[in-house]
Amino acid sequence: MFDINGMCNAQNDRIWAVIRSEADRKSGIKKKQKFPAKVIVWLGACAEEISYDDAYTLFREVDPLHKDCTVVEEALVNDHTHRIPLLSLVFYLGDTKLPLRASHGNKKPNLTYRLGVIRQNSSMSLSPNQCHIDLCDNKSLSRCYHCSIHFCAEHYDQHNKKITEEVLAIKEHIHELTSKIIQLTNERETSEKFKTNYRRQLARIRDALDDITLHAYVTAQRLEQLTRILEVVEKRLEDYAKSAINSFSLQTLEEPTKLYPIGAAYNYCCLATDGLNLLVDLTPSTLCLFDEKLRSLEVLWTNGQVTDMCYSQLLGFFILLTSEKVFTLDSLTITVREIVSIRPYKRYRYFNCCTCSHDTLFLAYGSSVELYNLNTFALSKRWKTHHIGLHKETIGDLCYQNDDRLGILICGHRGNRFEVRNSQTLMIHWKIAIDSADCKLCSLPNCEWLVTSCWRFWNSFEQVTNDGKLKSKLTRQDEYKYGRAKTAVVYGERLLAIRTLESLNLHLLH
Repeated sequence: MFDINGMCNAQNDRIWAVIRSEADRKSGIKKKQKFPAKVIVWLGACAEEISYDDAYTLFREVDPLHKDCTVVEEALVNDHTHRIPLLSLVFYLGDTKLPLRASHGNKKPNLTYRLGVIRQNSSMSLSPNQCHIDLCDNKSLSRCYHCSIHFCAEHYDQHNKKITEEVLAIKEHIHELTSKIIQLTNERETSEKFKTNYRRQLARIRDALDDITLHAYVTAQRLEQLTRILEVVEKRLEDYAKSAINSFSLQTLEEPTKLYPIGAAYNYCCLATDGLNLLVDLTPSTLCLFDEKLRSLEVLWTNGQVTDMCYSQLLGFFILLTSEKVFTLDSLTITVREIVSIRPYKRYRYFNCCTCSHDTLFLAYGSSVELYNLNTFALSKRWKTHHIGLHKETIGDLCYQNDDRLGILICGHRGNRFEVRNSQTLMIHWKIAIDSADCKLCSLPNCEWLVTSCWRFWNSFEQVTNDGKLKSKLTRQDEYKYGRAKTAVVYGERLLAIRTLESLNLHLLH
């Protein structure tokens, strides 16, 4: 209907023109009795992909507004198909009190439409609001999407420059932290995993920053969130560079540095970490993200009871398991997606537990184990009962550790035991008997393991060395006085997070 130069053909007995003077020479706008005055609606289509709020500031280039026009409504329409923002402005003339609206695709016979190409070097004053800056008497030209404040042309440019400087400062901070990770020289077996984890975290923050900058979604809250995450990363790197955990024993476990009451628990108690956040299932319909200060963000969960969860460094997402489905959760955007290609291979078989290596997702149900490629979510291998050597036994938990080692908790008629196998072949490296069948497995520093279980009113913690020997053990209630422990995970490099039936506890590792 419009061409790129703003020319229009006759339609509905209207007179179309490129400029206002030409329209006046051709008798202007025809009047209708049903409308008390002339109405002009200006539509501006962006020739370049710019932010929606900038469109308000750029509309002036089309043509100066008539001095008698008053803005009564502003609406912005986004054409998602062609990614072109459209600006729709509605005016009335004189004493007319009848507001009329026009939007993309809505052509009313009493309106004159003009199309102009909007460029980023334009300026105008469309809003009747005053500039927010003190001692400035100018009318505002736009409302800043970043902070929802109105500015005039001069102060808008200054404000926009300030926001740009904030974004550039965050990018520079990311670059500095990335360099610091590369320069870490602490020779420890977990150091490479630590570096890889935080490099991926910084890459995801940088990608999120680039995305909101590209699509002009920069808000104060978003920048504050990214800045806070960077501060946590920086503090972790400083702690990591200063000291290392050379030896850890359950006997030296001190009281929690932080404790967050969770309330009534239920059958499943899941816990996972990405190094920056802890993900906990509070109830079957509520998840919760905690930072290291135990500030919480609750997430509504409507996909069924979570049976297990883990974190994928390759994807940068949490992976959540229900009885028949697998989901991913992005901790930055709080976006949940279902992995539709993963389902139990038989009816009445339900997923029980999961863990991740760098590029593989391990799923277990019954006495079978499946491997999925994390790049494609395609099944790469399935080990059934006779392949693994389990007869009338059940896999209770899985946990992957460095050097292709897969920890497996097994319960059945031959007793409860903890086995460490090769993650590629499932050949047994070593095994050790454990007390309880209801256990969860955790990887500790120095390639050690922690087996946690809770039965009625007593706890059981068993610390196992990397060669299959029992290092320390807590079994009496008075040996761990901070709740009935269900599961645990190493949070960062110096904290042990323990999920009890009553609370979430953070212990400092020495």
